[in-house]
Amino acid sequence: MKKKVLAVLLLIACVCLFAGCDKVRYNAVIYNGAESEISETYKENNKPSQFGGKCFLIRTAEEYNAVFTESSKVKADFSKEMLVVYAFLSSAPREFSLVNVDVENKILEIELLETATAGVLGGEKGDGVRFTVIKLDAVEGVVSVEVDIDGD
Repeated sequence: MKKKVLAVLLLIACVCLFAGCDKVRYNAVIYNGAESEISETYKENNKPSQFGGKCFLIRTAEEYNAVFTESSKVKADFSKEMLVVYAFLSSAPREFSLVNVDVENKILEIELLETATAGVLGGEKGDGVRFTVIKLDAVEGVVSVEVDIDGD
């Protein structure tokens, strides 16, 4: 009887342990296809190169107002949250899921997995500027951001 109870408790412990495995650190949430949330001026002045994306860390309301439109649905409480704006070139919309978020040596490292590319076979790069936004808990001491896309 004791063995059965112990086995059930171990099974419950394993289920509880693995149930939390898909949660990304810092309560990170991704907003794909955020082009309409970004101001035209900011888009024009911050185009990424054709060899990679650009990351922008938004920690204050002033920075937010310089980047986002007044009607943006992306909101943050900067007393406890921050935003990362990832700009990249693609001839077609691309969607990502968050794989991992970590901080190492004052660098916020965000790992994304491409889940969909619409329109262009193979996701060929083009001159369309695309934006993805990640909202997460504020992390002290971060000086830069790196985004890594699995499969790129």
